[in-house]
Amino acid sequence: MWRGVVEGLATTFLEPENGHFWRGCIYGRNDDHVRFGFHCGAALAYLAAYNVRPTVLHCHDWPTAPIAWEQRGSARCVFTIHNLSYGADLVGRAMATCEVATTVSPTYAKEVRRPRFATRAGATRGAKKSEDARSTVRRSRAQSSHALCVCASCR
Repeated sequence: MWRGVVEGLATTFLEPENGHFWRGCIYGRNDDHVRFGFHCGAALAYLAAYNVRPTVLHCHDWPTAPIAWEQRGSARCVFTIHNLSYGADLVGRAMATCEVATTVSPTYAKEVRRPRFATRAGATRGAKKSEDARSTVRRSRAQSSHALCVCASCR
């Protein structure tokens, strides 16, 4: 666990010590689902064990999608979609349960509004450099002094 300040907000970064992410690459292993499932569980366990109550959890793409529908207390979820070519079912479920869904661009926001993912089409915004997600986090700073990064590639 590492702590730091990102854009003025105290942030905790979690990295499993079991070697899951010490492999020279983030994706492309046959056990990606196991590694990222473990990471999501560790993030939620951290919140419970340390009684951390963030206002917003910002999750990125299929590896952190389960955070959106698992027990996350009163934290709101911003879910950023990077690539629907991977983990589309997980992304669709996360979009159905998050409070705000963003994409990596306005063009991609239009592309993901297909019927399969239409459950949150109204909440999906195309972010320019994730500004929508950042502004959501900024608005929450007045209510929270802590954020948890659940992006597995933050190292």
